[in-house]
Amino acid sequence: MEKHFSNFANLYEKQSGGVTRIVAEASLALLPPITHSSIIHDNACGPGIVTSIILQQAAQKGQAPPTIEATDFANGMIEYLQDAISRNKWHTVRAQVQDSTDLGCFEEATFTHSITNFGLFILSDPLKGAKEIHRTLKPGGVALVTVWKEMDTTIIVHGAQKAIHPDEPLWNPVSTDWMHEWKLKGVMEEAGFKSVEMKSMENWWVTGDEKGFIELFGSRFWEIVYKNWSDKDKERWLDECWKQASENQKREGRLRANAWLCIAVK
Repeated sequence: MEKHFSNFANLYEKQSGGVTRIVAEASLALLPPITHSSIIHDNACGPGIVTSIILQQAAQKGQAPPTIEATDFANGMIEYLQDAISRNKWHTVRAQVQDSTDLGCFEEATFTHSITNFGLFILSDPLKGAKEIHRTLKPGGVALVTVWKEMDTTIIVHGAQKAIHPDEPLWNPVSTDWMHEWKLKGVMEEAGFKSVEMKSMENWWVTGDEKGFIELFGSRFWEIVYKNWSDKDKERWLDECWKQASENQKREGRLRANAWLCIAVK
């Protein structure tokens, strides 16, 4: 999994249709204000989407930037972010490779805000990761965690798999129990959070025309689904994905990508 995410670090935001950024922006607006004195953990940071939003918002307000520690288990993601840090001269940001289930590099009660945008559910031990979020937050600190709720992309991929390889297990980017409100809420409560608020957010991948659809499903991201198929079967992939899309999805050029947001206070 680490290798998979490292390999498409530069394509991550495009592959997600910008939805992860949209969710992060909307979610950050629900948190206690971030100021120059805030100490933030961008946990499972990917290419640094949350970090870039926070710094952009500080600049727009004419405020000094906060301190941000960005970590991810994928070396490729951190390399991509480190390049952005150097290029943009983000002097208050440090990025490092760290497994979110073992954040021993940070002392207890370090952060005022801990943000895990679409990352908790892919950890080897999500509960351990949630406990590390709790441990590293200051008392009164706030955690924001987002997970997928409903994704049309998964439905389309499953349809294509069934058409080409009906006997193989269906690929899922997230265990289906995470798509229910109780799962994330329960994990955060078990991790030690007493105040846990859940919200649902409706979002869309905008694919536009057929070309945009093909660009989405033709991305290297989906190689994880068909990497072991024969060349002949791989050639069927895009055509079958297109067949699985409804006429309404093709006409509107967008796919559902709804999310759960969790705001938890230590």
